[in-house]
Amino acid sequence: MEFNERLRVSRKEKGLTQVDLAEKAGIAVNSVRLYESGKVTPKLDAMRKLADALEIDINWLLNGFTLKEHDEEFIQRLQGKGDVSARDLYLKKHPDDEPAPAKEKAPQSDVDRLMEGLNAESIRKLREYAELLLLGQDAQTAPTVPDDKEPAEK
Repeated sequence: MEFNERLRVSRKEKGLTQVDLAEKAGIAVNSVRLYESGKVTPKLDAMRKLADALEIDINWLLNGFTLKEHDEEFIQRLQGKGDVSARDLYLKKHPDDEPAPAKEKAPQSDVDRLMEGLNAESIRKLREYAELLLLGQDAQTAPTVPDDKEPAEK
């Protein structure tokens, strides 16, 4: 499901019209129509307003998934901390599913594997999100998120 579909579904689940959503978010009705049609992708500020108006996680609008506070293991894994296996992450996300095949440790390349199916815009947004996560760390020990086009900063 793409952004425009997630926006439309979320709006309808809340029982809002496009006009209602526009008023609640403080944006133009025409913008909501363009976003839902898929002709225009809103900037991050407009996405935040839409997510707030719909009372949903902005990650749902951006990527189709949410990253809950209790998913600390996943955050630690993105930051290169902790001892979290791929099996642990799978079972946390799919507790009712058949258990995933056990693995000793999740390979370092799991983040790369997760990013393989993403388009360039989603990768940019994921990097932006990772940067926000790293802001909470001490500036001297915080690793940088490498960009394919530029060398990583020290």
